[in-house]
Amino acid sequence: MDYFDQEGFKKEMNKEGKMTKTNYINKTYFQENMITDYSPLFEEHKDKVLHIHGDKDDKVPIESLDIVFNNRIIVKGGKHDLERPDLLDQWLCKAVEFISQ
Repeated sequence: MDYFDQEGFKKEMNKEGKMTKTNYINKTYFQENMITDYSPLFEEHKDKVLHIHGDKDDKVPIESLDIVFNNRIIVKGGKHDLERPDLLDQWLCKAVEFISQ
């Protein structure tokens, strides 16, 4: 991997107080989740999961998933973040319906 700076990545993941659009995330989150495989839990409970995914997500392409969920919403034009109002319109009401069942 000529383009991946592993040491730089490790340093970045060990920083305190990383911020996303709406939250602070501590380094423990990244350290634990870099080595944790949650897919067996999803496989076991895939009828209880609502999968919402953007069809233009280049961070986690839908083709990279090993599980096909029974309940899913594919957001047209959606990338990894689906909070834009025009994208939210595609999935929010359906998600509320799913939770309300």
